[in-house]
Amino acid sequence: MVWKGHNGKFVHPKTCGAKRNTDREVTKHHAEFPPSTFPKGRLGNLMRCSRITLPQSDIRTRVAGSAAMPLLTLSDDEVERALDQADSDLKYLLSEVGVPEEVQAALYHIGFTSLRLFSGIDESRAEVRAAVNAEIGLDHTASNAERRYTALVLSAWETARTQQRSNDESRAEARTAMIPRPVPINEHAMLREALEAHIGRLKDYEVPSKNLIASKMDDMETNMPRVADLRDVSSTEDGEVDLLQGNLDVATGTFKMKAARNTVWMPKAPEELRLRHRRLGIAWEMARTKHLNRVWLQGHLIEAFRQLSDHILGRHVSGLALPQEQKPKWARDPEEGLPMG
Repeated sequence: MVWKGHNGKFVHPKTCGAKRNTDREVTKHHAEFPPSTFPKGRLGNLMRCSRITLPQSDIRTRVAGSAAMPLLTLSDDEVERALDQADSDLKYLLSEVGVPEEVQAALYHIGFTSLRLFSGIDESRAEVRAAVNAEIGLDHTASNAERRYTALVLSAWETARTQQRSNDESRAEARTAMIPRPVPINEHAMLREALEAHIGRLKDYEVPSKNLIASKMDDMETNMPRVADLRDVSSTEDGEVDLLQGNLDVATGTFKMKAARNTVWMPKAPEELRLRHRRLGIAWEMARTKHLNRVWLQGHLIEAFRQLSDHILGRHVSGLALPQEQKPKWARDPEEGLPMG
């Protein structure tokens, strides 16, 4: 971009002394602003020398960081929409670091709604600092509070890069071994906290185990939902243990360890079956907090599984009556209370 004085000639900062005495006049089509409105740096020196003045909006947009820009302000509805659009892992990370909610909402509002997007803002701390200043107006030089907020965002950005890299590596290893990606303890806690923020506190016997969450996450990432075995629908209260089993890969001559299957007993009573169905709905809801764009997972999934329980345990399946007192093989067992077979 070429900046010109009133005589139409380019004015270089090094020639400022020579031009200052000769170019005193300002053309009529330029608006006069006080010297305090000039930006800092090379462009500010150039404008002082050539007596060029620009509207404040042009100064702000053409020179990144040259003029103080207030933090992006959102309405209550925009804040609510922005928080709903963000993935649970990113919200958990920013909240754990201590980034204020108004800064989080501003980042989500401009499109950084996932851990992968946030970790790829830029390549260095200085570039990320400049990016958040230009995008949401978080200027670390404006005040002590914004300097602290910037430090928190940079800390979260570094953690996000490490976490995203680790997630990609574990996902690649799991796909190579054709097993679901393991869900770490902190990620499981993050998914639980994200769901509890919407539906309230959950009991430990309701919260799905890490193995069940891992299988649902794998179904969502591949867009291939599979039927769940009720023996695999375990909870964190079922004494979940990280079991490992070895497998010798003959092709590569390596010995690999993978998570073993952790099963529970089949339900023996109607309320046990209802609890398994509710646990499945909660598992899908927890996994959905990381994949909000799956159109086949819209709606209230916990309520959908409750209706499934009502259908199976109601008169249409368990209580089905046939002529001549005949009973299907899944008819209700009077001693157990669940369909037989």
